[in-house]
Amino acid sequence: MNEVRHGLILTTLIAVLFLSQKLEIMFFAGIAVFIALGFLSSWYYSSPFTAMFYLPVILVTGYLLGKFTSPFLILGFLFGIALYLIWNTALSRGFSDAVIRNLRYFRTPSKRLIISSTIGLVVCAVYLFSSKTWILFPGSVINLYLLITSDYSPTDAIILIMLNWFSIPFLLSDREVSIGRGEYCFSIIAIIQKGLGHSPVKTEGRYHWVKSRGRLCLSVTDRENYNTTIIGSSGTGKSHLVKKTLRDISLNYIIIDIHGEYDIPGALHVDMASNGINPFSLFGKTPHDRSLEIASMLASVFNLGSIQTVTLANLIHELYQTVETSKGDLSALPTFEDLKKLMEAKVRFGGDMQEIAVIQRLLPYVNFLSAYTNFSESEFNVEGGRVVIDFSKVVSDELRYILLETFLSSILGQAYRRGPSPLHTILVIDEAPFLLSRESGRNIALRFFAEGRKFGIGTIIVSQFGKLVKEAINNSSTIICFKVNDPEDIDYMSRVFSSGNNEMANVVKSALNTLKRGEFIIKEKSELILGRSY
Repeated sequence: MNEVRHGLILTTLIAVLFLSQKLEIMFFAGIAVFIALGFLSSWYYSSPFTAMFYLPVILVTGYLLGKFTSPFLILGFLFGIALYLIWNTALSRGFSDAVIRNLRYFRTPSKRLIISSTIGLVVCAVYLFSSKTWILFPGSVINLYLLITSDYSPTDAIILIMLNWFSIPFLLSDREVSIGRGEYCFSIIAIIQKGLGHSPVKTEGRYHWVKSRGRLCLSVTDRENYNTTIIGSSGTGKSHLVKKTLRDISLNYIIIDIHGEYDIPGALHVDMASNGINPFSLFGKTPHDRSLEIASMLASVFNLGSIQTVTLANLIHELYQTVETSKGDLSALPTFEDLKKLMEAKVRFGGDMQEIAVIQRLLPYVNFLSAYTNFSESEFNVEGGRVVIDFSKVVSDELRYILLETFLSSILGQAYRRGPSPLHTILVIDEAPFLLSRESGRNIALRFFAEGRKFGIGTIIVSQFGKLVKEAINNSSTIICFKVNDPEDIDYMSRVFSSGNNEMANVVKSALNTLKRGEFIIKEKSELILGRSY
């Protein structure tokens, strides 16, 4: 697209210069065209700086045609640029230039391009000085710098060097920017900029998306924390991004796969329908503390009241004491069947009528859980590898949640026992609202967010809805949002990215429901970036 745009502007400039010199009647029309070209080139590139480099093209073209360019044509072109500057500055209340803004993100010079561009410069110098067109040589020198910090092939670099002044506006507008340094990289489509110009996404106001080309690279370790939140409607590319990220960073990972979507070759797949962890495992906690955690978990699952929760915690603690007394230790853990028998015994032998009534209301839930016989493992260690924990075949949401929270408690318990360490494992929680919609789930997730960095565990939260994972977003150093369809989510995510700037929020909002599959918005190094993971 930049090639076509530059070609049209260049062709029009040369044609008008030629006709204005050959036909007197074209002179005034030529001035009008040059004013329009000065304005349009600034607007198309969102860069008056780039448009200014058409002035040497105008002068050199006149020189090659054997006649100096009329100063009125030059003034017309400058007037067009000035009109854009006045319009842009007045409406956006500030100066902006996309190319100048991106100068800090230019690539590191490539050795291969340095060699090829230098060869092209030498050949060009010999030809220009032998043909006495040395005025073109400074353009080739500028091209040399632009090319060695670009991504063109050596052949293209030599051709562009030979085009000297005529290719400079194109090279400035077609720069590949490189933002950030890290293990996993994505393509950049556009960057939000204050000011007015041609935008790939229709916008209104002082901000717009400036089309860009380049790479965004993120580091897992060089962040405020290791937490990432990924938002997007179904089918927008969230799972693909997670897989790409895990492949690129070369760390161990654990994926919480609620719906069986992660079929990753080489990873260990654990079916939780047949490998469930016993919720009564202590995970390094005291029986009293673990009793409270189990009671809180069951209260979240079955919507229990405070009296029921306290009663259940007391029953579980009593069960731990009974097992420890009868067997001398807790090496043989209690089960929901044991809890059921304890509750039935209390109902049968009588006691406090109010307590008996509460236990009777709790018994149907415990009966349901005692019928599930796959709480077989006390704990299993999945750290130190690449593991997908598949919950898709578990028969009910209640059991799925209990298995999930128990598994996460196991991971935390292992981390506490191991102690502080560098980053070694990435924990991916897909369909995160399933966990975060319950109080006990939010509590355990917040512990990962707050303590993960200390124990070397990074967390990636994946959700279709941003408004349901606000805690994760508030605790994440990296937030990525694919296309979302829900109006509330569009509004919420636009406010997250714009940090209270309403005009910027409107620009983000205009993009969020029009993104294509694989496209996303991310904020990195104070820049709002439209990127692509494919």
